[in-house]
Amino acid sequence: MHRTDTDLLAELAGRGCSGRTEERFEDGFVQRRKRDGHFSIVEHASFTFSIIGISRACLAQLTRHRHASFSVESQRYSGAQSHAVVPPSMWRSSPAMVIVRRVMAETRAAYEQLVALGIPKEDARFLTVQGTTTRLLMTMNARSLIEFFDKRMDEAAQWEIRDLATKIHAIVIKEAPEIFS
Repeated sequence: MHRTDTDLLAELAGRGCSGRTEERFEDGFVQRRKRDGHFSIVEHASFTFSIIGISRACLAQLTRHRHASFSVESQRYSGAQSHAVVPPSMWRSSPAMVIVRRVMAETRAAYEQLVALGIPKEDARFLTVQGTTTRLLMTMNARSLIEFFDKRMDEAAQWEIRDLATKIHAIVIKEAPEIFS
């Protein structure tokens, strides 16, 4: 993870908005501004994460957070991955896992056969499953992260994106406690 000097930037923005230019930093300043509904100050703080091993289904949910920047591994150039994220409900069932393994093997074999026939990778990838893993770099400002956590850490959120949001939250709360606590 990479971040800007988050708490400092947020406080500088908050002080600038109120005409207070002195460089006297005080505990709780950013939290008080947030309680007052002044969230624009945390937009100056940004975080960049390397995310590896989420499913394409999770990626589709993640990219709905449009105030973020994404650089995603291309299946066109890297080819189809042979790894997939499997939901816990399937891991708990031996019969389900037999089906999952069979479908993944058949899908991979079909993809490779199509490429061998000269079908472009970007067309052959249409056979891949939503569980296929991917990797990406994501940059999001703190305000967008707060909204992301509100939506994706909720019990109603799908398990994989909830797990990702919880892991990211654990990182940023240590890095920028003034903003995220």
